[in-house]
Amino acid sequence: MIQKRGVGIVARRAFICCTVAAWSFGCGNAPPPAANPPPANTPAAATLVAAPDVAESADPNHVVGILRWRNPDTTFETIYRWTGIRLSGSDLAAQFLDSGVAGALSFDAPVDAVVALDPKATTDVPLVAVSVGVRSLDAARRAFQTMGPVTEVRPGEFRVSLRQGKKKSDRPACLLLSARGAAPGRLVCGRRDHDVDALRGYLARTLPERDLGGSDVHLELHVPPVVDIYAPLINQGLNVGAALARRKLELGEPTFDRALGAAALGLSEELRALLGDLDTVTLDLALAPERASANLALRMKGQQSWMAGTLSAQAPHAAPAPTMFWSLPATSTTASYTYPPEHVRFDAIRRTLGELLDGFLTHEGVAPADRAPFIALFESKYVNDSPWVTAGGRFERDPAAKPAAKTASAPPDPWQAAVDGFGWYLAGIATPNQTADLIKTFATAVSRPKLQALLRSKIVELTADEPSDSARELPTGFTLKSVPAPKELPKGSLAFELAVTRESAPASAAAGNKKPAAKALPPVKLTVLVVPESARTWVILGGDKAQLVKTVLAATEAAPLAGKLSSRADLSPLKDGKYTSASFTTLQSLLESWFGSAARLSLDVDSASGARSMLESTPNRGKTPILFTSDIALENGITWRGRFDVPKGVIEDAIVLAASSRLMLPKP
Repeated sequence: MIQKRGVGIVARRAFICCTVAAWSFGCGNAPPPAANPPPANTPAAATLVAAPDVAESADPNHVVGILRWRNPDTTFETIYRWTGIRLSGSDLAAQFLDSGVAGALSFDAPVDAVVALDPKATTDVPLVAVSVGVRSLDAARRAFQTMGPVTEVRPGEFRVSLRQGKKKSDRPACLLLSARGAAPGRLVCGRRDHDVDALRGYLARTLPERDLGGSDVHLELHVPPVVDIYAPLINQGLNVGAALARRKLELGEPTFDRALGAAALGLSEELRALLGDLDTVTLDLALAPERASANLALRMKGQQSWMAGTLSAQAPHAAPAPTMFWSLPATSTTASYTYPPEHVRFDAIRRTLGELLDGFLTHEGVAPADRAPFIALFESKYVNDSPWVTAGGRFERDPAAKPAAKTASAPPDPWQAAVDGFGWYLAGIATPNQTADLIKTFATAVSRPKLQALLRSKIVELTADEPSDSARELPTGFTLKSVPAPKELPKGSLAFELAVTRESAPASAAAGNKKPAAKALPPVKLTVLVVPESARTWVILGGDKAQLVKTVLAATEAAPLAGKLSSRADLSPLKDGKYTSASFTTLQSLLESWFGSAARLSLDVDSASGARSMLESTPNRGKTPILFTSDIALENGITWRGRFDVPKGVIEDAIVLAASSRLMLPKP
């Protein structure tokens, strides 16, 4: 008995030793026993949670818009270099959010926004959501806990609140979740929970790694989803619009009504075809210390519309700037050139416009003999496929000339001030062209007494509802008559005088008194010069005949190169590349046109003069050119591209002008 017990003890000890040896050294062929799992209530089991979903999400259906701000911190740094004003994303966000939450946001990562259509609710508002990166998901979650409840709705995704003390309907729906890309997490917000839930995966896990180019701000609009979902509504709206336009504008005159119907139907069909052709519209804004630029592109996947066909026909015409562009005066503050498509593409439009004008004049009782010169303007002999250029600027006054003395009895004429501010406008058309005959035909047409009477009556109708209790001046018509050409111009040149007639509006009558009659005022006169050359024809318009002669002569073939655009180094970018059109303008040109209108409307010439003085005091006097170019690519569809280039000199002047209260003209 004792012996058996001893044998059992020895056997058990041997089994234990063998088991330990097998576990430690692989003794025998028996596998090691499986480890027992820890009890469910141990601390190790409590820390096991589901991992957040960071897999790439599929693109949502029917995305119509994507907006990306690539790096706000870089943008603010560029603005600081321009203005000396230090901005930061966190400081700006702190104006709307808790400072702790603003500090948790990452503004060196992209800020994205998406708009998508919901095909299940086509009558509802679209899905809209915005995504901002966070520096740390845990730190952001703790910051949001100071603002309100934070609820975990899925592993690694938390429902947070941006506002306190507001009505629930005013609070945006927001999710804080793990993300891919430059930021470890993202805050995705929208107007409704439905928007956020539908777009959260795309905004947090797909779009952050999508390459949208290197511009600071990128916007793209997708047209096909809109057409796919709303095609019935679009077609109905176009049909109703065409019918309403005809009903509203018909005159009861067959020629006019027939042309109106064709125009309304044609416009409706063109818009329908254009929407079918359009694929995407993109806008890219890039900011750099030395310049800012904007690129706009329209891509068309088809050629069913007139617009797409016209762009396709114009694309092969792209070329460097024509010689006559560089012949424009060096004093130009704005200039452009264009290589147009074939004129045959505009024949139907030209004929329809001619029929509309003919029908309207017939309805107004104008005799055939008086209508004929106007209708002749739409004849095919006046159209051509030649390139053309334009330019504008102010007259350069002699610094030694003394300014005109002001008199209390003769206040400045605001209309004349507007003409002086207008300066000059020059157009050049390559040969062959019929420009001289076109202007002579137009002058003959508008000079007929019946047409002058009709023009005056229509102006009176348009201004009948204007308030009459304030002093103002109203145009009553215009005339264009031939005058002798200045002897300094080349042989064959023509000159015309354009006179705008006007009168002072009658003031309101006092009680019991008769309303005073309107008072005729001296007409405002401008000069039109037509100067033909062997390879082009120049047409210039302005108020000072002597200055007009000097300006147009500076553009002629015999003029020295020093006075032409070709002598300007700031336009050298336009000498490179082939474009269908290109142009430049300046702050001076943009503001001069506004100054002239403001002076005429507010009757405040002194304020406009003060604003011009402020422009002259800017670092570059508003003369730095803003460049624009456009071209058309025929690869993978049709893409029209336009680019604006704004140098730092423009930005410097704009900042000075914006900071000056003297630019704000008084209200009328």
